Amino acid sequence: MEKDKLIEALVAIFKTMGSYEGDGDRYFADEFSTALKDFILTGEVATLDKGTTPAGSYRGVGTGKMLIDSNNLGSALYDTFINKIGNDALAEWIATTIDDVCKVDDTIKGATVGMLTPPSGTSVPFAGTSKGKFEGDKSFIEMALRACFSTMNSMLEGGDAYFAEIFADTVYTYLISGKVETVLDPPFTEGGGTGVIA
Repeated sequence: MEKDKLIEALVAIFKTMGSYEGDGDRYFADEFSTALKDFILTGEVATLDKGTTPAGSYRGVGTGKMLIDSNNLGSALYDTFINKIGNDALAEWIATTIDDVCKVDDTIKGATVGMLTPPSGTSVPFAGTSKGKFEGDKSFIEMALRACFSTMNSMLEGGDAYFAEIFADTVYTYLISGKVETVLDPPFTEGGGTGVIA
């Protein structure tokens, strides 16, 4: 995943906020959510798949993308920001909000390619599609942001860039440490895959 692009996007958001005349909380929530969605899309989902079709059993490998709903994320973050809660609570709520949108069903869309083996006869190439979900440990985000906010309290300058780097590293760790589970679409009658995003 392209962490540098996420860092650049976040720094640019902070820079714009310095002269932004509208609702800063709304602007940050929306732009932050879009930047995170774009970052996650740079990741590649990889799964090992198995299943069955009316013609036989299947083994293959899956690839795909993870697409979060940035609108829902932005709205939830905005509600958090306007409550003006303390840093530890803010870290918890940001982590929970991100985790909630990432673990929604069918955020993963993919394709699978492999071999179909009939009850008798020779295996043949076969392909299909899949959908699935992601599961991660939000404590990676919460703990890192708590420490980040604590450090930023004593920083006289450079806080925006520091936050951007910490956040990008943290979300990257959250994603690559998680797991992906998919379900194979028809004509598969059953089956799915397990894997990761990287």
